[in-house]
Amino acid sequence: LHSPYTLSLHDALPILTTDATWACANEEIATVGVKTGVVTAVKSGKTTVTGFYKGNLYTVEVEVAGIN
Repeated sequence: LHSPYTLSLHDALPILTTDATWACANEEIATVGVKTGVVTAVKSGKTTVTGFYKGNLYTVEVEVAGIN
């Protein structure tokens, strides 16, 4: 993921709907829309984005590169 680009986790995990909620482990690296699943790069590094849907937990490792 390179800034200023964003990634929609609904595209990566199409079984999930807008009923899912999202959280990012390190918002200094990237942020995620709680209801949208859209990840936005902040600075270089790695973080984990977690989705919750119908009692299930989904995780996606996100690496942001090219931001100083």
